[in-house]
Amino acid sequence: MPMKTRIILLTLLLIPFSSHSAIYKCKNAKGQIEFSDMPCATSNKRTIEVRPNYQRSTSGGTGLSLDERRLLRKIEQRERKRDYDRELERRYPIQQPVRNNNSACNYYKSRITYYADGLRRGCRSSTCEYYRERKRHYSSKLYQDCR
Repeated sequence: MPMKTRIILLTLLLIPFSSHSAIYKCKNAKGQIEFSDMPCATSNKRTIEVRPNYQRSTSGGTGLSLDERRLLRKIEQRERKRDYDRELERRYPIQQPVRNNNSACNYYKSRITYYADGLRRGCRSSTCEYYRERKRHYSSKLYQDCR
């Protein structure tokens, strides 16, 4: 690795460590208290450490308030439910609803009735077989298209 790249990387690594948040409480020459982000010039100085204002966390090390943890839990539950629903849709795709075309359905019903009546009236063997086959055909069309 070239020397220039090493120096840049080292500088980038050290930047976060050099910028710490501290407030200095100092007394000026008049005796008034001043707050500054720079160290005091006099020996009369006191450092105040600044910490984020988090609520006390019941679980150690999270750094999140109770409301933030609840919100995070709700978001995770919503994501799990969305993933579960997507998996269900992938495994069991929703079938397109069958259109109920009333004129076609009525036609199928009339054809079934016609061939059923022909079978009831009596027919020759070849004609009866044809009527049975047509009745089956229109019954299956009615079942597929008109549910």
